[in-house]
Amino acid sequence: HLKRGSIVVKPGQDVKTGDRLGTVGYSGTADFAHVHLTVRHNGKVIDPFVGGEAANVACDLTGQATNGLWRNVLSSALGYGKFVIIDSGFAAAPPSNNQMERDHRPVAPRLDSQALVFYARMINLRKGDRITIKVVGPEGFSVDNETKPLDRNKAMQFIYAGKKLRAERWPAGQYKGGVSVLRRSSEGEAAKVISRRRVVFELP
Repeated sequence: HLKRGSIVVKPGQDVKTGDRLGTVGYSGTADFAHVHLTVRHNGKVIDPFVGGEAANVACDLTGQATNGLWRNVLSSALGYGKFVIIDSGFAAAPPSNNQMERDHRPVAPRLDSQALVFYARMINLRKGDRITIKVVGPEGFSVDNETKPLDRNKAMQFIYAGKKLRAERWPAGQYKGGVSVLRRSSEGEAAKVISRRRVVFELP
């Protein structure tokens, strides 16, 4: 899960806090860019978030574990399930998740692009979450969609909304895209926005 050629440590080497190990990437067969680490103590795998043997403890989804191995200053930033919307933007065609992982950034819309879409990629979604996506632009350009509640937890989710070109060119001006994730904290409670992203794109 590291960038090829970036590893600067060797097996058995002692390292201290702040030492560089390598650079995050996915030059190999990882499905998406991420950090994968394993902590072992006396030959047993330890969960660094809760401080116990990984086989005997459950993940702390609140990020409030008190026995974790992270420094206190990092504990809130490293809690499970924190970041939901990881990427969003405008594209000249509906991108796929595989394309996004390979190219990172799709081709931006032009005046004569066959489509103009706003997309978003999300992680750590939970069963029952709903996603709203909206795009507005010049001369009445408007798309507004909301998904049904998710039927299961989703490690990764990809969504987009937009239009195909029906005229000679797209109207020049400012296009605004927005995506929100809504979640209920408990049964019967009104859903609240837990993550939101807004992007502005200008066509000359």
